[in-house]
Amino acid sequence: MIRERLYIVLTALRQYAVTAWQLIARVVLFFLQGLVRRVRPPGSDVRKTFRARAYRGSRRREYIVHVPPSYERHERLPLVMVLHGCNQDHFDMQTITRFDRLADRYGFIAVYPFITTYRGVRLRNCWGWWRHGDIRRGSGEVEDLWNIVNAVRRSHRVDADRIHVTGLSSGAAMAVAMAVVHGGKIASCAAVAGVAYGESIWALGRYPRVKQTASTVADMKQAMGGNRGATPLFIAHSADDHVVGLRAAQKLRDSWIACFDLDAESANLTQGKHHRKPWSLTTYSDGEGASTLDYLVLKGYEHGWYGGAPGPFSVTDAPDVSSMIWSFFARHPRDLPPKKVASHRETFPIKLTDGRSQNEGQTLHRRTDHWHPEGARGRHAGARCDPQTRYCQWHVLPLEV
Repeated sequence: MIRERLYIVLTALRQYAVTAWQLIARVVLFFLQGLVRRVRPPGSDVRKTFRARAYRGSRRREYIVHVPPSYERHERLPLVMVLHGCNQDHFDMQTITRFDRLADRYGFIAVYPFITTYRGVRLRNCWGWWRHGDIRRGSGEVEDLWNIVNAVRRSHRVDADRIHVTGLSSGAAMAVAMAVVHGGKIASCAAVAGVAYGESIWALGRYPRVKQTASTVADMKQAMGGNRGATPLFIAHSADDHVVGLRAAQKLRDSWIACFDLDAESANLTQGKHHRKPWSLTTYSDGEGASTLDYLVLKGYEHGWYGGAPGPFSVTDAPDVSSMIWSFFARHPRDLPPKKVASHRETFPIKLTDGRSQNEGQTLHRRTDHWHPEGARGRHAGARCDPQTRYCQWHVLPLEV
């Protein structure tokens, strides 16, 4: 009898012990799963090929699609197309711009097309921004690029109101062409060391010979057709660029102001320094006060992608233009009417890449008189959001230089 009772007690204790160890194991597994969720894996790259279409000037083109780890099939994400310059390819742009890192952090799809093949005499891998057949709707490179966007939209869930395009040098010029030709579908555009729409090859060099602004505006309106709405544009250019002189950027700015009737007289000017090198940012608005054009001029930097990772045509010691561009894109979705609120100005510090914060002895102001849709903007400090309308008002300049 005693042995039987002892056996029952030992068996029960062993069962309780097993249950306790299981409980401990489950608790440890729970915490490990939480830790794994916090450490997000890097996004994935997919290499694809665009097949030539029947329209004139279409050619086979390769491209890379970078999908962030936060991508889920039920969520539509913004799309950012990044165009390389001459003597570059899509791998170079993926490396030096670090847009993959921004995509993983803020949740957007990055697309890197490669010109792959081309006609005519040109520098290696240059986009044909000066060729009439490549910058008109329904033909050539500008149409191939838009069809690459459509291909990505078919394979991934893309927010149609947040399709953006940027590029360097010849890629910047082609990005501008996309903003003109497909302006009703491109939410916003950014040009780094680029030229205006429809320019000739004489627009290059330290002292560019550019067309008259009125001629460029006429070309833009003809290419836009029925779509006359302004596509928000971010311009970044160095005053010491000897490959594409500053006059080319000034012409691009002037063409946007003239074509879309922007208010040049009440433009907001912000100035500062980055490692003792001056910069200035001028913001222009349309007739309703909506920010439409940001014009950033740097000094002391050569031709290339500013603040990029080491690689071909990367100016590594310059301000991080990729972060500025994404910040601009995040504030400018397509066709979302802003909700007007009282206009005001306020002072804020400029954040420098070395971690210091200063005003360089100047009072820096930024007008905040619009509400913008919540999304990537809501994750930035300084935005006040309305939980009912899901619109946010900005109170700081999201510019890290």
